[in-house]
Amino acid sequence: ASHSVDDDISQDGASNRTKHGKARKSDPSCEATLQTKDGHRPVHLLLTASALRDMSSPSSDHSRGQIIGAVIIAQDISRQHAALALHRSETEKGIMEWLSHEVRNPLSVAVEASRTLKEDPSDDPEENSNNLELICLSLGYIVELLTDMLDLNKCIEGKITMNPAPCRMREDILLPTKRMLDQRRKCV
Repeated sequence: ASHSVDDDISQDGASNRTKHGKARKSDPSCEATLQTKDGHRPVHLLLTASALRDMSSPSSDHSRGQIIGAVIIAQDISRQHAALALHRSETEKGIMEWLSHEVRNPLSVAVEASRTLKEDPSDDPEENSNNLELICLSLGYIVELLTDMLDLNKCIEGKITMNPAPCRMREDILLPTKRMLDQRRKCV
């Protein structure tokens, strides 16, 4: 019997071809994680399925033959998986180091200014006002930073959809960035 292998079977066994015979853009592959016999080391596999057709059997699509099975190719991607995990870990570590620095510095300014106001308030109302301003600016910066990080995380998770729109470079980007940097300089 004549057999043919093609790649038009998806992960769930459904055809990846439209009614006109054109390939759909879905990927007929998936990842799986198995344990070794000793149970200590996981093996990460990329599985790709293809239809096995009997070209001598009549089918509704005479030119393609009847599907009689599937051929599955398993590729060990454990090294790539480990490299990706290491990269993610290093990236997360770097982000946490940056975040702790970005939060700790303005928080230290706010704590010191509030401690000064509490333990040794000045007779000069302007100095007290400056300390209050430092506290407000520092805490405002931290709140804005954390809000931006939460929004970024929502974008990554697909919970926020970005709608690009034209903007005014000076008013919408440069001036707000300058104000933020000026505030940061005052806090640090």
